[in-house]
Amino acid sequence: IVAQEREAWGRLLGAEGDASRTLRATLEAQYERESSLRAVLEKWEQQEMYERRQLSTVQEEEWRILNREVHFGREVIMQQFGLRLRQETEARHAFEKRFLMKDEVRDRRMIQKEE
Repeated sequence: IVAQEREAWGRLLGAEGDASRTLRATLEAQYERESSLRAVLEKWEQQEMYERRQLSTVQEEEWRILNREVHFGREVIMQQFGLRLRQETEARHAFEKRFLMKDEVRDRRMIQKEE
């Protein structure tokens, strides 16, 4: 009987050891899967942060370009306005000069007629 008890206890302890090893292996595999998933999630988060920084950089550059184009557009408009103003001023001065010259010629003729 004692030998049978020892054999039963041996089988029981062996089964517990097997179950413990199986449980430990299962827990280690689960930990490795969780670690792998955490690593993948971390990598995705890093990629997302990188993409956000890239997008932010692109948006800032687009904003700078837009502002530069608007400023350039304003500058071109002001230059064109200045050019038209100068042309109109010169044309008005030329007209006034011609008008005054015609006035002078008319005055001279009147003076010559009076003499």
